[in-house]
Amino acid sequence: MPASKLRGLPKATREAIVTRVLVGEVAKNAIARQYRTSDASVKRLVDSYSEAEQTMLIAKWMEGRQKAEAEAARETITLFGEDVATDMRWVLGKLKALIEQAEEDDDNYMVLVSLKETRQSLMALAEIQGKLSKRIEIDVDVKNSPAFHDLKMVTLRVLENHPQAKADFLAELHQMKLIGQS
Repeated sequence: MPASKLRGLPKATREAIVTRVLVGEVAKNAIARQYRTSDASVKRLVDSYSEAEQTMLIAKWMEGRQKAEAEAARETITLFGEDVATDMRWVLGKLKALIEQAEEDDDNYMVLVSLKETRQSLMALAEIQGKLSKRIEIDVDVKNSPAFHDLKMVTLRVLENHPQAKADFLAELHQMKLIGQS
């Protein structure tokens, strides 16, 4: 497959190849073998993307990875919480059975001990459910977002014919600490 054929692949496929090479997920020679082309063809494909485009591809990959990690963490916490709550309910059920048995046997000491354990279990269950009901917040850094970068670049292109408006726009972005000193 000649280099032009690699460039003839759909944009999403080309970007996926370039991203995987840039982040070290796969070597150029592995891509070359997969598409039956040379390492040099893969290198030319990667080099056909500007440094800014390569940076954007890496940023999109990192953003996707962070979202996936946050989702995995959220699922882990949710599953952990469900198991703990289920276990606490089981303990509570056993303690209730002990209280009923102790009451039938007129064993006041056992009833008091079981009630104390039940109270502690209920408190622990309430604490766990309170902690699990809190929302998990994901903080997204806007200034590193590929969408923000795209929007900024489009706005700057539109403002090319309006130097004062462009300067005001950049000053506002700087004041909001969304860009460095320009």
